[in-house]
Amino acid sequence: MKRLLTRGALLLLLCALPAASGFADVKAEAVCQQDVLFCTDEGLMTGTGRNTFSPDTPMTRAMLVTVLWRMAGSPEVTEKAAFTDVASGSYYEAAVAWAAKNEIASGTSATTFEPNKAVTREQLAKFLFNYAVYQGMDAVTLSENLISFEDHACVSGYAVSAMQWAVGQALINGTDGKLLPTGTATRCQFAAILNRFTALQSERHKHPSFLSPGRLAGRQFFCGFP
Repeated sequence: MKRLLTRGALLLLLCALPAASGFADVKAEAVCQQDVLFCTDEGLMTGTGRNTFSPDTPMTRAMLVTVLWRMAGSPEVTEKAAFTDVASGSYYEAAVAWAAKNEIASGTSATTFEPNKAVTREQLAKFLFNYAVYQGMDAVTLSENLISFEDHACVSGYAVSAMQWAVGQALINGTDGKLLPTGTATRCQFAAILNRFTALQSERHKHPSFLSPGRLAGRQFFCGFP
């Protein structure tokens, strides 16, 4: 005779089932579950452990430029960036050098990049905006895109155009009527922004898609990186 599972045993069994994303900390019902799945399937982001994604952990400057570098096809870099805090052999070394050379990301000073510093929402918008220009995308900026947010005046001068573009393209949304430009963005939030951005680029880029399977085939990604 088959034994019936007790309610407690059934709950334990259900809890042991893997999340649809493959990460124990990104459940199937999570708002960003599909975004995380997309980014990891495309090889743009990886987990922070064997089965963890750390969705609520802030994105760092190193993580962000590494993702953009991967999106560009991981171009070979022959020159090192002039930042003393970018360790030789680090996973982000080539990405930082590439981003600096192509004016996608700048340092926090002439000699520092602060790779482990959490990226702010306005920095994220600026990096994405610069990447869009680098890829030859339309980068239309409209001032009216920001005036409806009560803290629009708090956006730093260098990031105004980028935030106008990001909001206008629905890449960045406000929170309770605020942009929170100096607030941080979590890995989960960035996965959602990245998913929307890739859809935008697929529509407007000169080429059909930069995420063709062949671009990522054979490349290795390691846990603990973006």
